[in-house]
Amino acid sequence: MKRTIAILIIFFSINSFAQTPAFEFNKKLGTGINMGNMFEAPTETEWGNPWKTGYFKIINDMGFKHVRIPIRWEPAARSSATPPYQINPVFFTRIKQVVDEALANHLIAIINMHHHEALLNDVNGQKERFLSQWTQIATYFKDYSDSLVFEVLNEPNNSITPEVWNTLFPEALQKIRLTNPKRYVLVGTAEWGGLGGLSKLVLPKDDYLIQTVHYYNPFTFTHQGASWAGTEANNWLGTKWLNTEGERQTMQNDFAPLVAFSKKYNIPVHIGEFGAYEKAEMPSRIRWTNYLARYFEELGFSCAYWEFSAGFGIYDPVAKTARQDLLNALVTDPMYPVSETILNPVYKDEFKLSTTDWQLYTQQTGNATKTMANDEVQIIINNGSSETWHVQLVKNNVKIEKDKMYLLSFKARSTAERTISAYIGKSISPYTGYSGGNSFTLGTVVKSFSYTFQMKEPTDLSSRIVFDLGKSTEDFFLDEVILNEVTVKINSGENTLTGTLKDKNGNIMRGTPMVLGKSLSQSVAFAENIESWKTIQNNGFNAIRICWVDPYYKDRGSNNWTVSEVLPHLDKVVANATATGMNLIINFHNVGAQQEYDKTYLFTLENEFWNAVAPRYKDNDLVFYEPANEPTFNTSDYLKTDFKTSYLKLYNSIRTLAPNRQVLFFSFNGITSEIVNVVENYKDQIDWKHTTVAYHMYNSTSSSAVKTLMAKYPVLCTEWFYNHKSKLPGNDFIKQVDGFKENAQTLENIGSGWVDWRDWGDFTLNETIDTLITDAKAKNYWWGKPVTGLKATGIVISDKKLNLISGKTKKLIAFPLPALAEDQKINWTTADNKIATVDANGLVTAVSSRSGSVEITAKTNDGAFTAACQVTIIASEAKVAYPDGNPHQVPGTINPTYYDLGGEGVGYHDQTKTNDGNGIRPEQGVDTEFRLPEGTIGGIATGEWLEYTVDVLQDGNYTFEILFASAGRLGKFHLEFDGIDKTGQQSVASTGSYSKFVAKKTTGIALSKGVQVMRIYFDYAEYNLGMISVTREIPSGINQPEARNKVNIYPIPTRDKLFISGMNQVRKYVIITLPGQILHQGQISFNQPIDLKFLAGGQYIIRLEGDNFVQNEKLIKL
Repeated sequence: MKRTIAILIIFFSINSFAQTPAFEFNKKLGTGINMGNMFEAPTETEWGNPWKTGYFKIINDMGFKHVRIPIRWEPAARSSATPPYQINPVFFTRIKQVVDEALANHLIAIINMHHHEALLNDVNGQKERFLSQWTQIATYFKDYSDSLVFEVLNEPNNSITPEVWNTLFPEALQKIRLTNPKRYVLVGTAEWGGLGGLSKLVLPKDDYLIQTVHYYNPFTFTHQGASWAGTEANNWLGTKWLNTEGERQTMQNDFAPLVAFSKKYNIPVHIGEFGAYEKAEMPSRIRWTNYLARYFEELGFSCAYWEFSAGFGIYDPVAKTARQDLLNALVTDPMYPVSETILNPVYKDEFKLSTTDWQLYTQQTGNATKTMANDEVQIIINNGSSETWHVQLVKNNVKIEKDKMYLLSFKARSTAERTISAYIGKSISPYTGYSGGNSFTLGTVVKSFSYTFQMKEPTDLSSRIVFDLGKSTEDFFLDEVILNEVTVKINSGENTLTGTLKDKNGNIMRGTPMVLGKSLSQSVAFAENIESWKTIQNNGFNAIRICWVDPYYKDRGSNNWTVSEVLPHLDKVVANATATGMNLIINFHNVGAQQEYDKTYLFTLENEFWNAVAPRYKDNDLVFYEPANEPTFNTSDYLKTDFKTSYLKLYNSIRTLAPNRQVLFFSFNGITSEIVNVVENYKDQIDWKHTTVAYHMYNSTSSSAVKTLMAKYPVLCTEWFYNHKSKLPGNDFIKQVDGFKENAQTLENIGSGWVDWRDWGDFTLNETIDTLITDAKAKNYWWGKPVTGLKATGIVISDKKLNLISGKTKKLIAFPLPALAEDQKINWTTADNKIATVDANGLVTAVSSRSGSVEITAKTNDGAFTAACQVTIIASEAKVAYPDGNPHQVPGTINPTYYDLGGEGVGYHDQTKTNDGNGIRPEQGVDTEFRLPEGTIGGIATGEWLEYTVDVLQDGNYTFEILFASAGRLGKFHLEFDGIDKTGQQSVASTGSYSKFVAKKTTGIALSKGVQVMRIYFDYAEYNLGMISVTREIPSGINQPEARNKVNIYPIPTRDKLFISGMNQVRKYVIITLPGQILHQGQISFNQPIDLKFLAGGQYIIRLEGDNFVQNEKLIKL
């Protein structure tokens, strides 16, 4: 017994000694929140989410233990860019105020260095400033308690490679330790702070370190619809996270290396950022957040949710209320039960045969071989090259269907511990990854791995399963691959109807409005006339929304109706509904809560109205009640206590008075994602058997919020866009009709019933029908031909003149007059089909390869009326350099807007046909702009490219400096010469703005002398493009003649002009700010000064460049 006790004492003594003090402190950190989009913005207010005193009390009351305060120290108003790099004392005082308030509210505070773009772009040039800043920060806060934590740098990337970070972090830590020997410090990972950089991190020995990483997987879920995540983020809209075992296992696989790292290096872990953007549906955000928060607790990790009050936030700063369900999921709710799934096999291979259709691909210097042995695919890697995709094992021709969820499982091992990435994606350029990137750490023993994803791209019949195996020479062995389609069962509640509201016969509602008010001879007479109802019904509608628009209330005169006055008219309308069998929505209109005289959300008039109306028709199955039209214009008002209390009181009163009637509740004036939050906030106080979510849609085809609601609740669109009175019948009217049809198509496609909207000024029968049944063309599109008896009296055409490049097409639109003429057919003809043709739908094609003109004619079907468009054909361009056919010289500068002539698919590829910028060449599809004086390219989308014919003056290695501006997280591009990739994918970091251009430098590009075509291919676009500068690299040992005869620049200082002497081969100049941002560059002409009128006063660097020559000089502009 004594011996056993001694062993136990020794064991616990060793274990206690092994754990650093940071482990206990990490427990205190617990769950925290990021104060995002506040102090890391260029100014506190620039991103629309300023910090406010009082926030930290709210956060403490919510149950959080710490706050992470991201801070951008770099801006000129906050710190100096020149030695001694002093941080502005005013800014120090401001940060002190924030930290002090956090500590006063019993919150641990983490402050960091965030968005230090200059450092990320040029670590060598900015290192001294970075270390100086940390010396100052550490000194300023050295006397604070350990409730203040330092984080050295957020998401190191770009020039801060893993190798650089492994030396830079210890240097910064050393500066901190001079004044803060026991301050807890967070250490992140290179390569954007995620789990991928963990394996390359070398930790210094220090007992007060805490490892921090960021986690946003699956990225297609957490960043769906996020503008900075690239244009494809909109394709991810609707992606769900359903809390399946497969999804959980994917996350556990992701974190397994971090768990092992923590144990191996005896360091606690803090998840510094995790969160899902507001464009994701709220139920999925809640499930995702809850699982991760509880899983982190199980692992002993602390964590900080991203973020408090912006796009990911758990708090609405306008309504001043929490998004309670999301908050509960994060802080208090236990882990939700896993969702039940059904797996349906799509593909399986256990590699039992001696052959396989899996393909091995290598790129660049990648070198590997594939063999089949021992029931596994064996990949022997001789050279892993520099990128993971340089060695790939691929299974082609796999069918992946849109909106379905998939689980891919595999068993694998390696010759030693190594990391691989795996995904399912497109098999051709741009090689879109449907599943996002998934990283796995293999060992020498076969283990099972898996990942889950939802397909949000169009169905792909020939997608591919990919294992990226490069950047390592450890061999790879694949034992089994299984792809399953996943069906998920989620309990939505037994009493909740979903989809769209249907009538008693099971029909989707398609309706139009009528009006009750004191216009007895016009709108009221129309509503009470049974013939009006029959006409509307004959044209395909099955519902009427009757709107009481002029109620009496205390800031109006006595001419408006009282409730007792409107009831007899309402009785007649209900009688018409009963006689025709049409559905009737009774709506209290025009005086919503936001329009009441006292603005107190009391719903006084609405209550008076419904106390009389609700019981009056409570047993009529054709009648539906809509309590208040657009009760507020501000979605956030729904969550205000006084509004919600009064609104639910009105709702419950109607439910009591008419328990079997369907109530159309909310009547949102828009379909933003916030309406989902509102419904979720109300959901437990609603009888969903007898309640429908009403919403309005005006000229918008954004339907993700509606789809989200339809998955759980019934919905009905009770207003949508149509306004007859806009410049009839010109082009604006045509645009209105097209917008109307687009919205109709959106609603029909998602399965939502609807009631359209109209101009109340149309009162005569024909005019009202004209509005009510929309437009005959749109009507034909959906439900058949309206019977109006109207004959054509004229015709209108969309364009009277049109320019077309040879081979291009353009659709003309024509309508008969009046818009509801019964015969809608238009006949199209061309005067010369050798110049241009036109089809039956008005699509004009320029068939001539030469310039010319031709008349296209639209004629009513009876031949009585015609309209014409004069089409001018412009001969297509040849593939030559712009503007004069002379190639761009290399070395030299290339204006990005001077891409080659030839048009779409020849000189460029652009996903849109129009130039939506304000720059040159408006007839082309490339968006040229003037964000810099010489011109820039905007609107760049992934997969697009530009070509430039260049003349390389001599063989050699060249450096390319390309100006990019980006407010996004990360972009990629590569350069090709005559179809050969010369660079591989190059990263483009955020510059903080689409107008702030910073040079991306790529060196060592080997080019041969002669004329060739350079293509810049946008692999992942979230940026604008500026000037391209090319210099020839000087081989070591080469004599530099220009260096012996120094070029003189004068006068310094200067006001407007700068002169250069002693120049022979100097070709260009570049003006650079002291922090390193390129402001302007241009060619140098012999004996001509450089005009500096555009340049603001200050100090700069001017760089002169030529063959085998570079010279930098200081420039002072007065």
